[in-house]
Amino acid sequence: MLARLKPQLRIITALKPVEKIKNLPLEPLLQPLHNLNKWLLPRDRYGRRLFWGTLGFIVFLLAITQMDQGLGFFLLLGPLLPVFILAIVGGCICFILSVGHAFKRDGHPAPLVIMVLGLYLVFKPSTPPSAEQVYFQRHQAKYQEVVELVRQEKLTHNEQCKDSLFAVPAAYQHLTATCVSVNRESSGLIVEFIPFNEDKPLVYSETRHGIQSVKNCHQEGRISKQMDRHWYICQGN
Repeated sequence: MLARLKPQLRIITALKPVEKIKNLPLEPLLQPLHNLNKWLLPRDRYGRRLFWGTLGFIVFLLAITQMDQGLGFFLLLGPLLPVFILAIVGGCICFILSVGHAFKRDGHPAPLVIMVLGLYLVFKPSTPPSAEQVYFQRHQAKYQEVVELVRQEKLTHNEQCKDSLFAVPAAYQHLTATCVSVNRESSGLIVEFIPFNEDKPLVYSETRHGIQSVKNCHQEGRISKQMDRHWYICQGN
């Protein structure tokens, strides 16, 4: 008889820790989270609706401004323009209501804080492009032509440009202040230009791994700007 009851006794013994967990006083543990929720979010239903409406408007603006590096505004000139106009009108209403709710006696500043921080993230002034970035964007096609000349092994050496350094034809000499550095690594072709300063080279790399072999790009954080899939501006000491 006892032998038959042993499996049932084992199951009951195994369930005892579960019962202990169920009987734990969780309210003291959850109280700080409950208080934090009250402090962060409005208590009244109107304030909570205003909070989530404001947050939705900010997320919408961020999505539009980040779409294809800001070109989302131009995409909205099509069929989505009415939706964009309604969202802007709704955002203005949310802003006015958030200000009023923040200064009410029983109001809450959360919707207004979300609105202000969100608008700052959307419209904060961007860092102006560096001289190297502007110069590359202006002459990108010419830089690509030099890379093709490197692929075809049409660049030559001179007295100043030897070994892995090559001189560029006269039509491309405005692209670099010195020789062009060419390296054919196992990770692919690497071509290094010096538009202005030797400490800020403009680098073409066939692969992301290849850029790590460049002197001013090999350490973390040295890539100051990646223009596209293959072109980088690196930052020296």
